Amino acid sequence: KNARSFSTPDHLDSHIDGANYELFAATFAADYLKQKRDEGSVDIWRVIEEEVVPACEHEGLSQIVWSPIAQGVLTGKYLPGQPPPAGSRATDELSGKNFISRFLNDTTLTKVQQLKPIAEQAGLTMAQLAIAWVLQNKNVASAIVGATKPEQLDDNVKAAGVVLDAATMKSIDSVLGDIVVTDPRKTESPTTRP
Repeated sequence: KNARSFSTPDHLDSHIDGANYELFAATFAADYLKQKRDEGSVDIWRVIEEEVVPACEHEGLSQIVWSPIAQGVLTGKYLPGQPPPAGSRATDELSGKNFISRFLNDTTLTKVQQLKPIAEQAGLTMAQLAIAWVLQNKNVASAIVGATKPEQLDDNVKAAGVVLDAATMKSIDSVLGDIVVTDPRKTESPTTRP
């Protein structure tokens, strides 16, 4: 059977054994992830946690997370009730203004500002807190961070190896609450850049 004919990872085990298992598992996982991506963007939202992460764990595959600081939103530089800083990604037509706009509402930005005391208590910058949070997931192999300045990259890499305790993780989830999107039906692919 072709890996594309399987609907869930559980079906894979009963049809493939031997040396071809790893090849078919990787093919299945890639197809499964592509299907999920086509259904909705697989990005910083937590929509992949219900189906994609368990499928990958089952197959021994990990995640590489893109944009763990939400295009800069989780750095805290965007403030509720204020226009985006001049020269930021949110003001640049060619650098994702339309993509980042979904995060630039007062509710989200207020919640992000409420993460500052948590970051400070952990001895981290906001960007480090966000990246450390992503890297806490045992299924995450790496995070793809972006930086427009060398000092941003220097700051980001300091999150590697940081272990957030359970109370900190719970505090983060508590602050973010209902702004975390887990429903893949609410995910939209970004429009094409000009």
